[in-house]
Amino acid sequence: MAKGTVERIYSGALAAFSEHGYADASMELIAERAGVVKRTLYNHFATKEELFKFVLQRGINRLTALLKEAFAEGEIHEDKWTRVMRRHLEFFEENREFCRLLLQTIWGANVPLQDVMREYFACLDREIRKDQEEGRIDRELDVMTVSGALFGLVSVPAVRAVLNGQAVTEPSRMRTITKIALEGLGKYEAVAD
Repeated sequence: MAKGTVERIYSGALAAFSEHGYADASMELIAERAGVVKRTLYNHFATKEELFKFVLQRGINRLTALLKEAFAEGEIHEDKWTRVMRRHLEFFEENREFCRLLLQTIWGANVPLQDVMREYFACLDREIRKDQEEGRIDRELDVMTVSGALFGLVSVPAVRAVLNGQAVTEPSRMRTITKIALEGLGKYEAVAD
């Protein structure tokens, strides 16, 4: 594949898929976004599904490379994990379309998550603020970040469990998620199965 053409196809496909979702992003739209004719797409990718997988794999490969670099830079525990988290955030900041596409793919919806999740986060945010006011959660923690982190902490392992044919409510998974959440909030006590 010619590198310039593949880059244009990748960029055009990423833009179309992240904006319209897999189902509504036609090969014609992707070709238009990529600045190529539709035949060029089919010369490189036999199907839209193959192109979609290419876009996802390319983004994940880039994220994985950053993760490996972060691990290779040193072994001081706190520094290593701080670097890993920072690299993830930087990657998603620099690759917003890919982040959006990844989330759409994970949750399988072609709707803006902020609209769908608005009430869920409002409820969670209210409870976090209440606990901050009552001194149960550190007042310096950013409420939106805490609620987003808690949602991700629960939803991503759940998605992984489903994809791997595992029980979402496996006791060790529930214990681990609870421990991480409570330690993050400064409130960890042993959780019974």
